[in-house]
Amino acid sequence: NEEKFSLNSCIVWNNENNDIAIFNTDSKAKEFVLIGQKSTLNTIVFYDENTLISASDDKYIMFWKTKESK
Repeated sequence: NEEKFSLNSCIVWNNENNDIAIFNTDSKAKEFVLIGQKSTLNTIVFYDENTLISASDDKYIMFWKTKESK
């Protein structure tokens, strides 16, 4: 039985390289590392259970999917 991941049960952290890590608070495991934000991260929005939107000082907005839509 595969455990379903949801952005509703996670915390988000970013590092000095502007990578975004998503940790599952239930399993205490790192679920995803999102790489591609080029400048200092200033906004993270959870759009739905599988989509995260991030924005940075360089005025780019990135849309991230945590899993494939079927």
